[in-house]
Amino acid sequence: MTCSIEDDAMSYLMSYDYPGNIRELRLIVNSALNLTEGRCISAAVLPETVRRAKKISAVDKDSASEPFTSLELMEKNHILKVYRQTGRNKSKTAEILGVNRKTLQRKLKSYGVE
Repeated sequence: MTCSIEDDAMSYLMSYDYPGNIRELRLIVNSALNLTEGRCISAAVLPETVRRAKKISAVDKDSASEPFTSLELMEKNHILKVYRQTGRNKSKTAEILGVNRKTLQRKLKSYGVE
């Protein structure tokens, strides 16, 4: 069974800061999938905290314009965003994301980031 994420829901997911790191993103998406029983995820099934998040900036709209984005791509975008925000500090990025530093290094390498 395949499902999709509506554009408005994707906009909210892309604009939310995920203070609980990537695990929070996974929890939100899994919860939405359970609520929709595998059908299309709309903004209505997202938590209020995510829906209250500000709309994404014009710069980020290009990456969110695709109707379907994989969880893997969302994870990559989030990791790279945090990595840039920490001034490319791998230790701080790993701490914020709640992952082991070696795991972060492996992911960054797979993204072509050294």
